[in-house]
Amino acid sequence: QIQLNLEPEKNISLKDLTRFFVDPLDYFLKNRAKINHPIYENILLDTETYFPTGLETWQLKNEIFNFGKTTAAKTGIVSDNKSGQALLQKYDDELGFLHDFAKNLKLQKHLIDCVVDGFHVFGKVDIDDKQRLISVFPNRVNAKSICQHWIMHLCYQSDKPSYAHFENKSVLFLPLEDYQHLLSAILQKWTTSYHQPWLFCPNKTINAKLKNINVFNRIAYFKQFKETDNTFPSKGQVYFFEQVEQYDEQADVDKFIRPLIDNIECFDEII
Repeated sequence: QIQLNLEPEKNISLKDLTRFFVDPLDYFLKNRAKINHPIYENILLDTETYFPTGLETWQLKNEIFNFGKTTAAKTGIVSDNKSGQALLQKYDDELGFLHDFAKNLKLQKHLIDCVVDGFHVFGKVDIDDKQRLISVFPNRVNAKSICQHWIMHLCYQSDKPSYAHFENKSVLFLPLEDYQHLLSAILQKWTTSYHQPWLFCPNKTINAKLKNINVFNRIAYFKQFKETDNTFPSKGQVYFFEQVEQYDEQADVDKFIRPLIDNIECFDEII
């Protein structure tokens, strides 16, 4: 196992803390150990017949939602022919309702500036006219985005619910009695990551495909670390997989994931 002796950073951007919690393994590899591990090869694809992977679909939908189809086409993921244009139009149609919904939210930026156990967490989030934290993700509901919003929810520390909106679902995050306790526990893991990796991956523990989002069992959790047509492990997940297999993750599931699952409500429409 990699052991480091780095001085923990006390000023943490919300973006960095979010990336760390979503995938501590990949964050450690890239930002602590600074290892560029060549797991994947870049392959030139036949874009005439190529259909985007899940990650590429995510990228295309983000481009379409934020910048439009013309910009999305310039990514080169799909070909500039009828089939490519048809796919972009399909994604644009799927995001249409969410796009109109988001425009009517009249969101404004809010500065996060909180101090927990000597750590200063700072960044910006979107809130609506009722001072509720709002995230809009231009994709179907997924564990990564759920984790991202959870960290923002913990840092915003409101007595009001917050919302994460997806193209197929809205997820309500209930206010918590003790934001500080959960945030403090995550920051302890952040501190430890300056010396060794946290052998746990929150976004791989959450099954977001269920009607009511829940936790994967141990076998299904480990399957998330194997690359398939539906699973896309990060470089850090692949690099540390053998150590993860030997790690007892249940305590972390109970401490970090169960509170998330127990404090959300899912709606099969955008509310």
